[in-house]
Amino acid sequence: YNRIMVNVSQGTMRSLRVELFEHMESLPIRYFDTHAHGDIMSVYTNDVDTLRQLFSQSIPQLVNSAVTIVTTFVSMFLLDLPLTIITLAMICIMLLVTSRIAGKSAVYFTRQQKDLGAVNGYIEEMMNGQKVVKVFCHEQKSLEQFRALNEQLRDSAEKANIFSSITMPVNGNLGNISYVLCAVVGAILALNGYLGLTLGTLVSFLTLNKNSTQPVSQISQQTNSIVMAMAGASSSGSSICWTKRRRRTTDMWSWSMQRKIRTEACRKPRSAPACGPGAILIRRMVPSPIRSLPET
Repeated sequence: YNRIMVNVSQGTMRSLRVELFEHMESLPIRYFDTHAHGDIMSVYTNDVDTLRQLFSQSIPQLVNSAVTIVTTFVSMFLLDLPLTIITLAMICIMLLVTSRIAGKSAVYFTRQQKDLGAVNGYIEEMMNGQKVVKVFCHEQKSLEQFRALNEQLRDSAEKANIFSSITMPVNGNLGNISYVLCAVVGAILALNGYLGLTLGTLVSFLTLNKNSTQPVSQISQQTNSIVMAMAGASSSGSSICWTKRRRRTTDMWSWSMQRKIRTEACRKPRSAPACGPGAILIRRMVPSPIRSLPET
């Protein structure tokens, strides 16, 4: 299992890095002039590494937890239906709380990836331009700018980790509440002989209840890794989105220019070549001869 996941995760990351590099080779110079080099390198290091964690850790854990939940709930339905409904209600509450917390942490994880790229880009520029910084006595100003960027990164990373850290304890406590509710309700049903529930069945059900809430807590914990990986993926996909926007703009400009050229060609006298759909006016640009400068 571990061997397979190593091959899958590392192979996927290798293909992703190759595609990123090939795509960046096709980007225009304008993209590299408007983006810091350190920010671009952060895509290959930090953002790709978050995706590696997603493939190697989060997705296998999610699959394992999903299989455990399905098999556990099948056994719970066979043992007792009312207690299963109580467990499902508590799990719905756990998922609702997880979605709310994950929504809060997703904002700060996205901001953390952007701030991390900004810090890396600033450091790379200051290190490469160290001579210029020294010549113009820009040390203090660059240090102040670095501290401002570093403080933004600290703030976003702190809030992202705060929300991601409270998910597991909150769901753990909700799981304990589900266990207590099932124990109390099941004890009442077993002692009064309702629905044929016995104490032995109740003990088995409580074990399954504990096994069903633990995977949900693990899934909620892995949700933070998924959110962080999505933030890294959105950051690494910014160049692709930038290129698509540029291509759409270029296509619209080319279409308008061709339409303008066709219109101008159609306005020529009848002696001119016939124009129609797809006719493009072609002009030959003849370079002017270079005039020799007068001798002094």
